Amino acid sequence: MRPSMAELRQALAKMDTECCQRDRRLRPASVLVPLVAREDGISVLLIQRAESLSRHAGQIAFPGGILEDSDADDCAAALREAHEEIGLPEAEVDVFASLPPQATSTGFLIHPFVGEVSQSFIPVPDCREVDETFELPLASLARAEGYRQCIGHRQRRYLEIHCQGRRIWGATAAILHGMATQIGARECLR
Repeated sequence: MRPSMAELRQALAKMDTECCQRDRRLRPASVLVPLVAREDGISVLLIQRAESLSRHAGQIAFPGGILEDSDADDCAAALREAHEEIGLPEAEVDVFASLPPQATSTGFLIHPFVGEVSQSFIPVPDCREVDETFELPLASLARAEGYRQCIGHRQRRYLEIHCQGRRIWGATAAILHGMATQIGARECLR
């Protein structure tokens, strides 16, 4: 049985997001975890970052980026970045949860926000930042056995998962894995 968006909202509302104080050595960033309720289940809207970027080129990620002085808060930064990167108007997303911040080995502290995106939204990627947008089923991304721990450069550990021929790793995989664990995905999304 697959959970409804209402069940996801309830499960994620219980999440403790105060577990990580802002580390001044890390640059604050925010991402939006966009969920879309489709007939065959809930999907996650992801981006593939442009190959021309100097940081994280070609990686699969959530829309997001570094906080700017003009952002009212972390959530505002995530919404601004989603609008800039994929053309998502704020009116087409209902942010309903905040996930624990994720520190990265590249010096960022990423604050994820989960939002339900209107089914009618059609992404318009900014080609300077995004090569592609696509959706993957939350049910596939939420299977704990699909994640594996890897060791990368300088012996740093990271998670990765392969889904429909795509490799998702690092902070994006860690955020998805944490969200799946919170909603009890190991049992209810199979």
